[in-house]
Amino acid sequence: MMLPTPYMPEGVDIQMEKILERAYRDTAYFCKMFMPRSFTRPFSEAHKQIFKALDDDSIQKLVIAMPRGWGKTTIFNKAYPAKRILFRDRKYIVPVSATAPSAIEFSENLKSELLTNSDIVDVFGPINSRSSGDTDGPFSTLEWVTDSGIKILPRGAQQQIRGRLFKDARPDLFIIDDVEDDHT
Repeated sequence: MMLPTPYMPEGVDIQMEKILERAYRDTAYFCKMFMPRSFTRPFSEAHKQIFKALDDDSIQKLVIAMPRGWGKTTIFNKAYPAKRILFRDRKYIVPVSATAPSAIEFSENLKSELLTNSDIVDVFGPINSRSSGDTDGPFSTLEWVTDSGIKILPRGAQQQIRGRLFKDARPDLFIIDDVEDDHT
């Protein structure tokens, strides 16, 4: 099976191209190379199993249950969608949490990482936003679209997702985290 070719930013040298090819195929490597301040400890065997599943495109649905404090939210709400945005292999990402404010917070953390992480900006350039036509301007908190056309729409568990369409793209990556509340 032939693996897809990752998006390459303009002007990268051959050494950086090799780093990017590995980072595209290996999420753990991406985390260590591009988000070293978020991932300071070695990954455990449990983490390695998570990354193996994330990197297997034949797995369409993945459920992870681990105790608090293992970095699940950082992996799933920051690192993994950042990788998908930077390599431009998703078009419409929907982070979902128990409430809209919680999902927006996940989205804001992702946005901040893309804007301020020098390891990312130095290689991929600034990740800018433009209005989707549905928002109150660039980098809205309610939804945002990267300058490469990837939409991020944070939603609370009770908010509608079904039937969403942005240009010709339907949501192609859902990240569901902490959807329980005190009433469930």
